[in-house]
Amino acid sequence: MRANIHILILVIGSIFFASCEDLIEVDVPNGETKLVVEALLYDTDSSHLIKLSTTAPYFDINPTPRVTGAVVYLLADNGDSISFAEKTFGTGNYWADFKIKDSTKYYLNIVTPGGKKYRSFFEQLFRVPPLELYQNDEFLDSIGDFRKQGYYVSLRTQEPEGVGDYYRWIVFVNGEKLIDPQFFWVADDLLVDGNVIDEFPQFFIYGMLPGDSVEIHQTSISARSYHYWVLLQEQVFNQGSPFDTPPASIEGNITNLTDPNEVVLGLFSLSRLEKDQITVKAK
Repeated sequence: MRANIHILILVIGSIFFASCEDLIEVDVPNGETKLVVEALLYDTDSSHLIKLSTTAPYFDINPTPRVTGAVVYLLADNGDSISFAEKTFGTGNYWADFKIKDSTKYYLNIVTPGGKKYRSFFEQLFRVPPLELYQNDEFLDSIGDFRKQGYYVSLRTQEPEGVGDYYRWIVFVNGEKLIDPQFFWVADDLLVDGNVIDEFPQFFIYGMLPGDSVEIHQTSISARSYHYWVLLQEQVFNQGSPFDTPPASIEGNITNLTDPNEVVLGLFSLSRLEKDQITVKAK
């Protein structure tokens, strides 16, 4: 009898709570659509790509909207003008064939199909030293956290004298670019000016096995680009704890000529590039 009473109470309770259930719709604002510019140009390239897109609503599962049919060009302080063409309409990918000149300041200009005009701060090439990759002699067993057993690979470079150099490194393993936050490397030369950069743990790539290929690109960047990458790095390493600063839009170096309050995302930068590659060997 007691079991039946318990069942009856359970059924009544279920009916009561079911009758109180309401459908709550959460209205998440989409926010203002922003222009996104990806224009990272290197002195080693003869063909350069600039990508234009816009932000999308947070819960939109469609690909990021592309900005197609825009006018994209560089103006240089020596009078040169370089036009970028969208080879395939609808992609938002704009190409131009040219070599970046030394001691020349370039400004990126964009005119969207809607008539909005944008211009970047100037960018130019800065010096970057060559680098050398090496592997350690000892095969390391698993040593906890993210470090897998194997050899580690690192870099060695001679930082030139004179404070004011800024660098970004890009890592490839077996031909694949590493996008893990631990390989987000940017630095200035304030504490290492004129010294050899070597045996810095933050530049170690662990868990490499014989036959693995590692390639690192060492690039020079401007002070403005450096501060952009530092802010982005802080966002990448934001773990979402109550003590972290809330994420925010990271403005690049491009502004709307008629509405300077408009936030434009992304970056235009020019970089010299030095690289080295190593194939890991058993020792």
